[in-house]
Amino acid sequence: MSRADWIATLSRVFCGIVFIVHGDPKIMNLSGTSTFFSENFGIPGWVAIPIAILEFFGGMLLVVGLGTRILGALFIVEMLGAMLLTEHNLSFYQQLMQAMTELVKHRHDFRVSEKRRLLTYRRLLLRSCPRST
Repeated sequence: MSRADWIATLSRVFCGIVFIVHGDPKIMNLSGTSTFFSENFGIPGWVAIPIAILEFFGGMLLVVGLGTRILGALFIVEMLGAMLLTEHNLSFYQQLMQAMTELVKHRHDFRVSEKRRLLTYRRLLLRSCPRST
C-alpha cells in the first residue's frame, strides 16, 4: 500500500467516524431530531429519518469501505443541504471570532497569558477578515 493509499484510507475512516458520531444522537432521538428539523429549518420532520440513517449507517459503511462512491455522493448532497439550510449570514472568520470571544468570556479558568494570546489571535484575524457591507 502506497503512502497515498494510507492517507486516503485514514481520511475515509476519519470521515466515517465523524458521521457516526454525529448520526448517533439523531438516530437515538428521532422524535427530537424531527421536531428540531421542522421547528428550526422549516423542513418536514420525516427528513430526519433518512438523514440519521445515512449519517449513522453510512458512516459505518464508509469506515469499512463499502459503497464509498455512492455514500460520498449522498454525503455531498446532505452537506450541501445542511449548508444551505443553516445560518450562513456570518463568514467563516466572523464565526471563528465569535467562538473565540465566547471562549474567552466564559472560561475564567484560563491563565491571563492564554487570554491575551487568544485576544491577539482575534485581533490579527479581524485585520485579515474582509469587511462585509
